[in-house]
Amino acid sequence: MNKPQFRVCFPMLFLAMLVSFGLASGAVAQKSSPPPPPPIGDFVMWDYRDIVASSGVTLASYHWWLIHSWLQEESRRPERFVLYATSPTNGPAGGEYATFYDPAGPVASSPTEDDLNLVTFFSLVSSLNATASRGTNQIEIEILLDGSSFQTATSCTSPPGTCSMGVPPALPSSFSTMPCALQWLSTLAGTLETAGTLDVLGGLTIDPELPGNGVGEAVQLAVWIDHHVATSPDVNLQGLRYAMTFGVTSKNAGLYTTARFPMTEQNWPHGLWDTAIGDSNAASIHAAVDSNGYLCWRDGDASPILDTVYMQVYAGCSDIGPGNIWQWMNSVDDPSTGNCGIKGTTYTARTPGDAALRLSRLLRGIPQTEGPGTVTVVSDPSNPPNPTHVGITFSADATVLSRGTQSVTTSQIGVSDFLAPSVQLSTGTLNGSQVPALNECSPGAGWKPLVGQGGWLPDGIAMGHGLPGDVPITDSAYLVTEVSSYYPIPGVQDSAMSSRFVFMFSAEEAELENCYGNPFFGHWTYADFGSFAEAFVAETASHPFFGTSDSSGDFTCAYPLNQRQIGIYDLRFACAKWGLASYPGYAAGTPHSCRPVPPATSCCPYVPHFDHDGDGFVSGRDLAIVLSQWGACSETTSCWADFNFDDVVDAADLALLLEHWGEV
Repeated sequence: MNKPQFRVCFPMLFLAMLVSFGLASGAVAQKSSPPPPPPIGDFVMWDYRDIVASSGVTLASYHWWLIHSWLQEESRRPERFVLYATSPTNGPAGGEYATFYDPAGPVASSPTEDDLNLVTFFSLVSSLNATASRGTNQIEIEILLDGSSFQTATSCTSPPGTCSMGVPPALPSSFSTMPCALQWLSTLAGTLETAGTLDVLGGLTIDPELPGNGVGEAVQLAVWIDHHVATSPDVNLQGLRYAMTFGVTSKNAGLYTTARFPMTEQNWPHGLWDTAIGDSNAASIHAAVDSNGYLCWRDGDASPILDTVYMQVYAGCSDIGPGNIWQWMNSVDDPSTGNCGIKGTTYTARTPGDAALRLSRLLRGIPQTEGPGTVTVVSDPSNPPNPTHVGITFSADATVLSRGTQSVTTSQIGVSDFLAPSVQLSTGTLNGSQVPALNECSPGAGWKPLVGQGGWLPDGIAMGHGLPGDVPITDSAYLVTEVSSYYPIPGVQDSAMSSRFVFMFSAEEAELENCYGNPFFGHWTYADFGSFAEAFVAETASHPFFGTSDSSGDFTCAYPLNQRQIGIYDLRFACAKWGLASYPGYAAGTPHSCRPVPPATSCCPYVPHFDHDGDGFVSGRDLAIVLSQWGACSETTSCWADFNFDDVVDAADLALLLEHWGEV
């Protein structure tokens, strides 16, 4: 009589036991699912609106999309939104640009997509702030300008300023219209103050994009802006933040402009003052300080020149110049194809944790990227007992970021030219022992060449290893660092100084953008990027690359990053490559056929591209690059300025460039 009842109850009892132990299928699935990525609003967002990509989209309709599509969702609202002001003086008076960017424009009571202007846009952002459910959803807009903004010079002047000691800086010629830009900003701030929305305007960001000695001119521009604002009677200008973007390799410029005054050996971080004395990029600061080390117009104000520096932790893969930075985030599937994101090269995104570790090592000056092939060291037959040069043989022809082009042919290289701080043997044996672990918090971390002694010395090891040494180096793997950006030296003043650094990451991808492409985080998903950001912040807590040093030079690692110090460049790429939204006027297209670039390589779709710097205008900077490529095209380099494909950059190409002069 009881058996049938037992058969019915046992399955129920068994299921209850499974649930109680968390073994039911639903519980297992829930437990194993990955955590959601952080809201994209947790990061600083740059929106460098691209005129070419946004062709056919008006300024009004684009900013309408920002308000009613992107920013409408609270999780997308950043605390700091860096918004590009294309060119308020572009086009005729009364035209689209002049009307939209009119700093004294009216606030529309019932705006539509057709009649929106910038002043009303700020009013709509203020309305979003008023209805935000969380305090972290309060948006501040930083106006972003570059050299193409305010192209038309008008009669704008700077406030007068006198110094008993020290010299106010001259304005770099590339930014001759900056007085007009600040006059526009002052008028805009006054209009917003009247409308009650000034709190939405956080500040001004400058993207210098200057060639040649661009870093020195950028610092000079930052000092000039500081002088203009400090001597201006406009309290609204004085209440804004001021920021600038630098490449991550220009860390010293970031340190100079974020250190508090006085500029003295006692107040500045140990070594920074000495470094600045010998650095021409800091000349404009030195010239402007008085005998007490303060900027001569500051009257003892200790504030730094810039409130924020945006450090670009990426660099384009173009053969037009050095400085490629991408292998810490992606591995090239065939290293022998070179270090440039040429079309046809395939990449594999690293895991978020691996990329975070590699970037942390890169910023501490520790080699982190595998070199292609292996290394074999042989004696220099001309001087075997005490070699000043050694034969380096790679197992594969390849281009190595820090060492140039390597070949299977044995070549004699100076000792200090091979195992420099940017290269480290990783799995080879030296005197029978593995390469020692690096001191994670020391100016001596990494391998240093013992110039003149035929060897090299890892930190903490008392003796160098002879080269070629007791144990031959045969088929040894090795590591390189893409850039020698070692942040702890000369160090920062404190956590307030380190917090002024925001690190920028791009969602661009080497696909359908241009011939060279950029293998950045566009090869990832947003969820992967979110995991990377969390891992990178955690890595800086374990191994900070900011720190302080005392007068003796002893260094103390400190000051990890927080997630608010990570930014995304830019919204267009984030939308297109991570599938986050449909960015107005932009959609990935189909590659067009073109000649190979370089000529001997089938690599990418190439079409004449007159606006090479992508600022929306064919201007003097594009002309300068054309002139730098003048003459016959080498078979080993690509000549993007050879617009008519006749293998030479000459007057015919110059004529084509001039035909497209102006806005594209």
